[in-house]
Amino acid sequence: MAQVAEDTQRIQLGTAVLISSLRHVVTQAAAIATIEDIAPGRLTVGFATGFTGRHALGHKKRLPWAHVKRYVQQLRGLLRGDTVEVDSALCRLMPSAGYMPPFPMEVPIFLAASGPRGRQVAKDVADGVIMSSLFVTGGFDTCVVTA
Repeated sequence: MAQVAEDTQRIQLGTAVLISSLRHVVTQAAAIATIEDIAPGRLTVGFATGFTGRHALGHKKRLPWAHVKRYVQQLRGLLRGDTVEVDSALCRLMPSAGYMPPFPMEVPIFLAASGPRGRQVAKDVADGVIMSSLFVTGGFDTCVVTA
């Protein structure tokens, strides 16, 4: 994504659906900040409970929506420049001068959520929702519909 960000000037960039259990939130925040630095205002990130991705890695269950909600709240805090608690430790982004955009970073976060619990979490902590075209998309200002 960094290469695409560097080689373009206008296109919007997006991650589709990331799974929070596969990457520590501080590492994820630093990666998002890196792309935001290269392509200011062009990045949108998406998260979900990871049923398919986790299943492929041998996990039998998706993440609970409470986990996804907490992760997004931690991520937003880190991108604002806050110190957040992660796994009982205090964490924050501490970039060297010139290696990240200034705080706060306002990167849109979407959640892939088709059921009522996921949609409520999306309303609580996200900027939009990613849904299959099979589901009703009402109630959100922004919705990415997949085929």
